Amino acid sequence: MNTTTYAIYDLTTGALRWFMTSEPEHIDASTPAGCGWIEVDSTRDGLWHVDLDSKALVEGAIDTRSLAQVKLDQWAVVKAARDAAINSSFTWDGSAFDSDETSQRQIQGAVAAAALVGSSFSVQWTLKDNTTRTLSYDDVVSVGRALFAWVQTNFDRGVDLREQINAATSAEAVKAIGW
Repeated sequence: MNTTTYAIYDLTTGALRWFMTSEPEHIDASTPAGCGWIEVDSTRDGLWHVDLDSKALVEGAIDTRSLAQVKLDQWAVVKAARDAAINSSFTWDGSAFDSDETSQRQIQGAVAAAALVGSSFSVQWTLKDNTTRTLSYDDVVSVGRALFAWVQTNFDRGVDLREQINAATSAEAVKAIGW
């Protein structure tokens, strides 16, 4: 008895149904309607599918999401990366400043305080690396502007990537768009 191992798969999606060992002359009769088969060297554990173009067994589950859902999911990934970038840090005048939400509020508060106090304003600021720097009125205003530019630059990049995601016409193209 000369048997061979086959992967039985859905002809529409490529989803692997099962592995089967059969004599080659019986494989067609043993394959259900709507399914195809490819010869494989052995069965495998885990998730697999058949690439419908190459007829090759590929490791991993099939992405059955709609293009609209892939776009929504990829936007969530990009948005999270955008927010992480915004909340990391930015540099002004050679110093790295924290830019998490608390730090953003503190910088905005310092800018408001500087506006109230005027040109005599001065504050000792703890930087990202935990060193300190004395900031004058002009410095604080400039740090506030640099923070705004940092946040806006990241939002602008996010808008551009969102437009690319929306314009993409395939799931593969959408998945290739990242931060």
